[in-house]
Amino acid sequence: MGIESPNFVMLDKDPVSFSEIHQGFTKTPPGQRLSQNTRWGRFQPEHVSNKEWINHLGVDANNLEHCRLTYGLAVWFINQQNQSTYPTKFNQEEQSILKLTALTHDWPEGITEKGDVNYEAKTEQDEENELSVIVSAITSIIGQSYEANELSHQVRNCLKNTSSGLGKAFNCIEAIGYLRTALLVLPKSTTTTDDRLSQQFQMLTGNVLYNSVPRLITYSEEFYPAKKFLSDRKSMITQGFSLPDTSFDGYGDQKTEKLKHFAAAKAIWQKWF
Repeated sequence: MGIESPNFVMLDKDPVSFSEIHQGFTKTPPGQRLSQNTRWGRFQPEHVSNKEWINHLGVDANNLEHCRLTYGLAVWFINQQNQSTYPTKFNQEEQSILKLTALTHDWPEGITEKGDVNYEAKTEQDEENELSVIVSAITSIIGQSYEANELSHQVRNCLKNTSSGLGKAFNCIEAIGYLRTALLVLPKSTTTTDDRLSQQFQMLTGNVLYNSVPRLITYSEEFYPAKKFLSDRKSMITQGFSLPDTSFDGYGDQKTEKLKHFAAAKAIWQKWF
């Protein structure tokens, strides 16, 4: 059984906590930019203010706080995996890389021209632009020592090599985070009196379900936290897959294509559990 790594990294024999790293970034211009950005903007109705949107979706709707939330999910993910009977375990070095990746993965969005780009709309060039600045973004906070540069490049490798062990683990963590938010807004789609907001909540939920659930089912073969997250939320996920076709009206000409993806994901889900 693995032992959880401490909540700091060693740089030049000095411990630097993940909290210190996060706070250091918040004081930079890119950090300030992220603190003012909202996520999931594709689904945010025009009449809903950023403050209201964050109240509805929680901290995941704030670009900066999303990083800290993902870090928390990474800590949970590592603990669950290392305490499980699954053979894949994370040693302390791997744990540090995963945690730092979770904390910093969106830092480039405070630097690149486009900023936050929805995962469905993100191009290979967008990915490359973000990868090109991630190392300098991290070292600007944790320093230019050999250890700092090595760790920063490991983070870049984790984000770039999505088929590697750590790359798959981080993708799994992200998919859990997406689904967490979708399931948070699903019940609100039936309780809000705002028809437009209800429609967008349903659209957000449907989008995440067909993107994240099949991925997590695949990951559940290697990562226990994926299996646990899905199993603990079977009822709610099943409810989500009962969304009406009208939930996809906002896609316009793409509605038919999106419904096909949704139906395919629903079939995978029903077969899995």
